[in-house]
Amino acid sequence: MKYILCLAVYFLALNSGNAAVVCQQSDFKLVEAATVVIKFSGMSYSPKCLKVRPGTKITIPASTMHPLMGNAAIGGIANPLATATPLKVAQTKIFSTTGLFGYFCVNHGNSAGEGMAAQILVEKK
Repeated sequence: MKYILCLAVYFLALNSGNAAVVCQQSDFKLVEAATVVIKFSGMSYSPKCLKVRPGTKITIPASTMHPLMGNAAIGGIANPLATATPLKVAQTKIFSTTGLFGYFCVNHGNSAGEGMAAQILVEKK
């Protein structure tokens, strides 16, 4: 039931304009690995739209040229990447909770999903 509620909140947020729309459902690339390393090339993250299972450990790069910032919580689900200040070193987090988690480069993107921004969708099978 919690899983269905999370998906309902996710789609409601996308359709109501309360969340940055970076990825459509069909854009998400499913990676079924215990550990995922996101990369950036130029001004974009790869993969930009990542789908994983709960418990996946994800590393996202960051640097002084590409400071990382996580979007605020969507539907009350805290974003493990959300911090008060931009992060300048790579972050490795375990995404245990289902939901949608956005992040962006402070210098080249924004929380509205423009520019260098990406999303992680954590979903059960």
